[in-house]
Amino acid sequence: WEGSTFTGSNLGQDPNAIGIVVYDWYGVSFQNATHGWIVGASGMIAYTSDGGVSFTAQVSGISSSFIIRDVQAVGNGKVFACGEGGSVTYTADYGTTWTKQSTIALVDGGVGTLFSLSFVSPLEGWAVGDLGSRVLRTTDGGTNWEVTTVEQITWQVSYGVYFENYRAPA
Repeated sequence: WEGSTFTGSNLGQDPNAIGIVVYDWYGVSFQNATHGWIVGASGMIAYTSDGGVSFTAQVSGISSSFIIRDVQAVGNGKVFACGEGGSVTYTADYGTTWTKQSTIALVDGGVGTLFSLSFVSPLEGWAVGDLGSRVLRTTDGGTNWEVTTVEQITWQVSYGVYFENYRAPA
């Protein structure tokens, strides 16, 4: 499917009817009114530069056996996406190239799924998933991720995280 173009008129159609295999879409994020990304099953990422009239598939760098669960555009063509296997991938050029980042995917000997991420700037962000009370945090644009424990979290899976802004404790 990589390199395929989807249009607003065929994106919701039966994929087999238009000659491509598309499974499920899980996340969407727009940088502005024209530039946006959708992510989903089989490591899929698709990009629009026309406000969603059409989407072009991009090579994500994530295994086609993994689901990409969330995506966030942080500005100037920089975008982060996360999913199964603790995967985080990013682009700084509107998706021309995607680079898989090294996260702390092995928590207690298992590989976690990251369900959601949220960035308050191109450098600072958080990711959550089936990590229990642990939250992944980066302060350098995803080059390094650290585990933060949030004692108030008592469930095993966090499906969403959102920060509108962040102020570090004094």
